[in-house]
Amino acid sequence: MIKISKRILLLIGLLLTASGCGKQSFKNPSSKEGQFSQSLSIIRDNNLFKVPENPDLYDFLLPSKILNAIGRMEIGCTVTHIGNEYGITAGHCFANPYIRGDRAFYFVKDVSCNYMSRMPLSTYNVSFGVRGRSNGHLKGRCEKILIAEYSRDLDFAIIKLTNAPDEAIWLKENSKAIQGNKVTIYSHPNKRALEWSSDCSLLHRRRDGLNRIQYDCDTEGGSSGAAVLDLETSDIVAIHTNGTPDTYFGHNSGQPIQDIIKKLKLELNL
Repeated sequence: MIKISKRILLLIGLLLTASGCGKQSFKNPSSKEGQFSQSLSIIRDNNLFKVPENPDLYDFLLPSKILNAIGRMEIGCTVTHIGNEYGITAGHCFANPYIRGDRAFYFVKDVSCNYMSRMPLSTYNVSFGVRGRSNGHLKGRCEKILIAEYSRDLDFAIIKLTNAPDEAIWLKENSKAIQGNKVTIYSHPNKRALEWSSDCSLLHRRRDGLNRIQYDCDTEGGSSGAAVLDLETSDIVAIHTNGTPDTYFGHNSGQPIQDIIKKLKLELNL
C-alpha cells in the first residue's frame, strides 16, 4: 500500500491544531414528546427541520458560513469539509452494502474511494450547499480514502476531495464527546436536502460491544457520517454512525471524536 506523503501528514496535522468555529447561540423551536419510529431512527416526535436555502434568516440555525461545509454524498451519507479539501464521514459508507456482519469490517489507508465496495466512483461524489430547493453550489469528487476504519471500535473515514468549499469545520485536538453535553446534528436524511435534528444531549456509551456514544438527536438513513456538533462551540465531538437498536427507548449513536483523533495520531505518526 502506498505510504502517505509528508505533505499529507502536515495537512492532517493542521486539521488537528487549527482553531474551531466560535461560540454560537441556538434556540430550540420544538420539544421531544410522542412516539418513536424505529425504521427512521426518530426518537419520539420527529424534530427534523428542513434547513432553508438561506439559513442566515433564522437565528436558531447555524449560519451559512458553517453549514456550507456540510455535503451530501451520492451514495447516501453526509460529509463535513474539515479543511484543505479533506472531508470526514462514517467508515461504513464505503463498505460493500451486500456484505453484512464481521465480513464487512476493515481498516484501510490511501486507497480509492470504491476500494471496498467496488461501486462506481460517481456514487461517492459530494455536493455542498444542498438546502431548500438548491441542488448545491459546489460538487467535489472523492479522490481517495486517506484513512478509514469500520469495526466495533471505530467507524470513520477521512477522504480527499477534488473540490471543496472555502468553509470548513476544523477538527480540534482537544474536542471530546462528554456525557451530558448538549449537541446538534445537520445531515441529509435519506439523501434529502439538509435538515436539522434540533438540540439533544450526549448520553452514556453503548453497552452492546460497539464503541459508540449515544444521543437523542433524530436521524434517518443518509445521516450517517454527519458531524455531531457541540451546541456551544460548534466543534465536532462525534460522527453519526448508528440508528437506535431499541424499539422505543433506544438512542442513536456515533463515534466519539477523541477516538478518531487518537487513531489518526497513531496511524499517521502525528
